[in-house]
Amino acid sequence: MIDKISNNISLVLLLLLGIGIAFVLFEPPLLTLLGLFVFIYNCKRFFLKQKKNLPVLEFILVVSGIQWIVGPMIMYRLVPEELGVDENRYMLITAIAYLCFSLGMLVNSRDIVLDKDQVRSICADFKVQFILKLFSIIGIILLLGSTFTTMFQDIISTLFILLGLYSSIVLLYTDLKSRYLYIALILFFYLVKCIHLTVFADLISVLFILYIFLPNIYSWGTKKVLLMTLLGIMFLFVIDTTKRLYRQEVWATEAREVNIDLFLSIVTSSSIGQDEQASTISRFSSGSVNSLIFKYVPKEKAHTKGEVLLDDFANAIVPRVLYPEKKEIDTRKNYMLYTGIYINEDTSVGINALGIAYAEFGVLGSYIFMLILGFFLRKSLSFFINLGKKNIFYIFSIVMIYSTFFKAEYEFVSSVNSFIKSTIFILIIIFILTYNNRQLYAYSTENELD
Repeated sequence: MIDKISNNISLVLLLLLGIGIAFVLFEPPLLTLLGLFVFIYNCKRFFLKQKKNLPVLEFILVVSGIQWIVGPMIMYRLVPEELGVDENRYMLITAIAYLCFSLGMLVNSRDIVLDKDQVRSICADFKVQFILKLFSIIGIILLLGSTFTTMFQDIISTLFILLGLYSSIVLLYTDLKSRYLYIALILFFYLVKCIHLTVFADLISVLFILYIFLPNIYSWGTKKVLLMTLLGIMFLFVIDTTKRLYRQEVWATEAREVNIDLFLSIVTSSSIGQDEQASTISRFSSGSVNSLIFKYVPKEKAHTKGEVLLDDFANAIVPRVLYPEKKEIDTRKNYMLYTGIYINEDTSVGINALGIAYAEFGVLGSYIFMLILGFFLRKSLSFFINLGKKNIFYIFSIVMIYSTFFKAEYEFVSSVNSFIKSTIFILIIIFILTYNNRQLYAYSTENELD
């Protein structure tokens, strides 16, 4: 009880300190302060839970807060011309929607508690280790193949690559001498793939996943987690500020080749200018895209009241086997529809959950939509936790299934589509693995935290 009261007092003090610093430095409007208050609260929950839990929902909220609240607040003070509406209008929609998203996700939520003694006991089983190593090797082979050929770039191969990544991470719970080899190879080949394709989103997603697991695996305290967070932010800043220069250099040649020397020379170069730094700040924020939607809708384009969203869902969910003329998901379509801005086919941009919620349903409708979305993610997480009592593989798969929501700027329909396909894939794989013995890898979650 005393610890709980102490944590609550420290939380209040942290919130007041964060808001006080923000007010002194940035003089934000009241609604911006509301968004910051919710963001700091979510950060506090995330850091407190990392050592004993896999705080998946909290991580989604932290990333969303950076993309929707913190990033735009900074942009309004550095590059306000890139935002389509004033800060009060933006935060009227965003801060309250973010609050609703947090409430829907966290009220009566359940923790993914990982008792390392239980996990290591289960992972000590030869069959479990064999399965984890097998999936890791399959993932490494497919990852290498997808880097240099087009043979393994389909959804099934992608899911097996992700399964290999998670299997290599779970191997870190074991005492195998080779446990570091698998994750090292996967990280190396992800880096090679990103340099080869000049697209670094996959590598960033992998680092996010490691960021969730490592404090639990090695029982890191708050200081180590904060240090890792600081180093991670610095790394992301370096990667993002150099990748545009690297792309320009690579695309200037006729053949795109793996050029690690060129990449490293740009990383270590001191010629990164203010334009690249400003671009990085913009990329850490979804504010520019969402504010353009807030400006264009409903003034130039009426709210579609779910019509476009339902059509996109139907197109995404129906299997191609049943609907051969099924359209590919075009992330540009909704962006052009709700901003009135034309973009080329080679431009990758989409509308996130908040943007699509406002475009479809308006201000009040976006609050309700985000509340329901948070509620759905919370209830589906509870479903997997219950399954995890019978089989620990469900617990480990939760991060894989929810990782599609780790980057809040992703196209919302694509995220939901990936969520559904990952869920079906995991259910089938685990059913096959435990067909003869449903209780083989039973895991007790009786010690869940409130």
